[in-house]
Amino acid sequence: MPQLSAVNEGVNIQLAANGVAYQAADDAVERHGDARVTLASIISDIEDVDIAEAITKLNNAQTALQAAARTYAAVQGLSLLDYLPG
Repeated sequence: MPQLSAVNEGVNIQLAANGVAYQAADDAVERHGDARVTLASIISDIEDVDIAEAITKLNNAQTALQAAARTYAAVQGLSLLDYLPG
């Protein structure tokens, strides 16, 4: 009987290891499925872009950046000493 007990214990250990491996594989498959959905959405967003709208948004962003740079340059040159009576 000790041999049968040892074999039974070995089978149980292997079943546990197989369960852990199965769970890891199942988790990986689920993560892969989630990644596929996310990537498909990103690809769809890229393929369905309205070029005219994208160009308009880019031009508006560039104009805003240029205005901010000019404002920063103008403010950078100011000093409180400029407003004191001389």
